[in-house]
Amino acid sequence: MRPDLSPAWSRLQQHRERLTSAPLALDATRLELQQIQAAGLTLDFARQGLDEAAVEALAALAEAADLRSAIAAMYSGLHVNQSEDRPALHTALRCSSTAALQVDGEDVRATITAERAQLARMVHNLDHAAEEAVGPLDVVILGIGGSQLGPELVCRALAPVGDPRYALHFVANIDPHALDRVLPRVDPGRCRFVVVSKTFATLETRTNAEAALAWLEERAGVPRQAALERFIAITARPAEARAFGMADPQILTFRDWVGGRYSLWSSVGLPIALQVGLNGFNRLLAGAEAMDRHFREAPWEANLPALAGLLGIWQINLLGRRSHAIVPYSERLALLPAWLQQLDMESSGKSVTADGEACALATGPVIWGSCGTSGQHAYFQHLHQSTLVTPVDLILPLLPMLGEDLERQDLLVANCLAQAEALATGLDPQATQQGLAACGPDAATLARQLPHRSFSGRRPVNLIVMDRLLPETLGALLAFYEHRTYTQAVIWGINPFDQWGVELGKQIAGSLVTALRASTDDLTGTGSVATWVARYRNLR
Repeated sequence: MRPDLSPAWSRLQQHRERLTSAPLALDATRLELQQIQAAGLTLDFARQGLDEAAVEALAALAEAADLRSAIAAMYSGLHVNQSEDRPALHTALRCSSTAALQVDGEDVRATITAERAQLARMVHNLDHAAEEAVGPLDVVILGIGGSQLGPELVCRALAPVGDPRYALHFVANIDPHALDRVLPRVDPGRCRFVVVSKTFATLETRTNAEAALAWLEERAGVPRQAALERFIAITARPAEARAFGMADPQILTFRDWVGGRYSLWSSVGLPIALQVGLNGFNRLLAGAEAMDRHFREAPWEANLPALAGLLGIWQINLLGRRSHAIVPYSERLALLPAWLQQLDMESSGKSVTADGEACALATGPVIWGSCGTSGQHAYFQHLHQSTLVTPVDLILPLLPMLGEDLERQDLLVANCLAQAEALATGLDPQATQQGLAACGPDAATLARQLPHRSFSGRRPVNLIVMDRLLPETLGALLAFYEHRTYTQAVIWGINPFDQWGVELGKQIAGSLVTALRASTDDLTGTGSVATWVARYRNLR
């Protein structure tokens, strides 16, 4: 039975009414109280417009929702994924403990150790092949969603410390152009194809794998058996990979209690281990584990992911905000908004609770964004002056990678901090008028421009800072967002570990493929898309 949260909500509503028109004072006391640190990250939420009493009320909401028990249930292997009747144990993948953890009759720790040994052997074998190759070994990763977004994000973020023996290519889309633009850059004499699919039945991934196999056979002239030996499978269904033609030494496994969007910590992280080595991969896991410990142990007012989730609840459910912008001030984190889109919107895009009842509260917002400073020249006008107020996370590694230009980094850091300040404080009409008057325009020009050049401010900002983007801090950042998402799901009472909404369109697409390829004029069963099916077939 869901706990009664109404007293906690009532208290929060009182704080909302009290703070709606209160001035935003970015004084030293608030800045000190509203900057918290863990696992190499600092969360500065002083620009959210909350005071100590409101933060305490958010912590009380977490207590009323029994968030602590929900966290313990996830870590202990209880079936927190109710609709699929299984655990969600991605956190166990980065836990350094060797103590047994029995879940449904399986020693999870032993399973993870065995799978990690498989991964190490595969990395060793590929390292050997790379050393023998003339030039970098091309590794084409075929996967979509969590099988691509997380690994590619990490590989791009940590590329400066990458292994020059490898050239990694990620292909996700079923659009023929996605694979066809990569293959001409691949040397068929020194390449591997990594097929990443939890079920090994994902349409896009299987289609691209079959096309890659055909390319090796037909265009590169590699005999089929030799071509199959260039393939590696990463899957929770090894029997399906064997049916494709791969032998056991070519197959890496992970368990079905690893959700796709949480899978980069598993064998799915093979590209990461190639990019930064097993040591770098272990450092990534260690950073995530540090954030895991913090999430489990820290009090709510000082708990980075829990507090960030509660701040999101404040924005969504108390203030009615329906989108959230993610702006990393690091080109290396360019894929972070896309990764977080999947993590948050697949997890939180629910309209029923875990018990199957209609949600009484608004759930997950639209997640969007891109790199700063590029975003400043695209959508920051919306962030500053739109009638739709959008909370924003500004993510800032203070220092560049070793050897990079510090003078340009000065400009990047200055832009990030300036945007945080401008969004929060704005510029009222009186200050705007004084600034314009100093430039000497006539009275008519000043009156015309004044409303357009004034800024209301009070735009909610989280500033998330790390000293430098390293495997450890990146692992902590990704785990931070995973736990923020789980915190919100617990408050809403939804299951963040399933994604049934993506299945219906796939089922319809499967039936339409037959109609699109049919040679008869019978369009029965295609419903309202019959006209487009007919038009496609006429053009095909």
